[in-house]
Amino acid sequence: MPYMRRAYSGLADLRKIQNLMRAGRLHSPHSGYVHPGDIEWWLFYNPFGDDPSDFIQLWVTPEDTLIALVVLTASRRETNLFLHPQADAALAEEMLIYSETVLKDAESEETELSVEMVFADDAIQVPLLEKYGYIREQHLLYFTQDLTLDLPSPQLPEGFSFLEAMQPDFVAKRATVHASAFHPSRMTPERYQHFMTAPSYDPTQDIVVVAPDGQFVAFAMTWVDAATQVGEFEPVGTHSDWQRRGFGTAAMFEGLRRLKARGMKTATVFTDADDEGNVAFYKSCGFVVRNDVLKFKIPLP
Repeated sequence: MPYMRRAYSGLADLRKIQNLMRAGRLHSPHSGYVHPGDIEWWLFYNPFGDDPSDFIQLWVTPEDTLIALVVLTASRRETNLFLHPQADAALAEEMLIYSETVLKDAESEETELSVEMVFADDAIQVPLLEKYGYIREQHLLYFTQDLTLDLPSPQLPEGFSFLEAMQPDFVAKRATVHASAFHPSRMTPERYQHFMTAPSYDPTQDIVVVAPDGQFVAFAMTWVDAATQVGEFEPVGTHSDWQRRGFGTAAMFEGLRRLKARGMKTATVFTDADDEGNVAFYKSCGFVVRNDVLKFKIPLP
């Protein structure tokens, strides 16, 4: 079938991308695809660039049905390839060649090209990248947790509480706790305010631990997807002044509770494979490693 490549062009394409991820996850629940909420986090926090049409390219049928996409980060010479379950290796090869062409000409100090978010059991991307000489390295761990089982109750010290729902008046404090957790960070109140306009953003799923003085202590952004009954944590963090005191765990447990209340059957989260602290943290919250996510690199010619 012939495909046409075109740039991302707005919210209608966002829905198409999310539906591709849903179709992929229903076909292969724990390999090859990210949660629909991840896409909104990428686009509305927007760490890749100012205009999605600059870094997202779609492959569509003559009827404009989405069959595949690439997400590029030119400044780091990185690409991500996502294919509908009906797509084949030939299309993946076309996408890789396109990505290489763009990234080789990018303004960047990076001396390697990389393909990210490749699940270790991906039957199309792994052999394709190895054929082209890319070298694999461990990148992320993909965790899941069964929400049909009994969950631990979140516990907070006296005077601390969970925010029932994020409010526009709290944007500055919400941006501050995020920036502290991920220092150095590009997060600002303006960025967070923009993020809250994401179509699926739910202020009741933006879990925040609040100190007695009103300071925001920890957070766990959660995403709901009714079609797959999977809830995602992205991102999760604790203010640097409050770390290692159980507040991140409390935010996670409250997030799990709210996801289950929304009918989710499974919770998922990613973390860096070499981050021993985060790996131990998610395991302590009841998550188990379900898959490895690789990054493939090749030096520039």
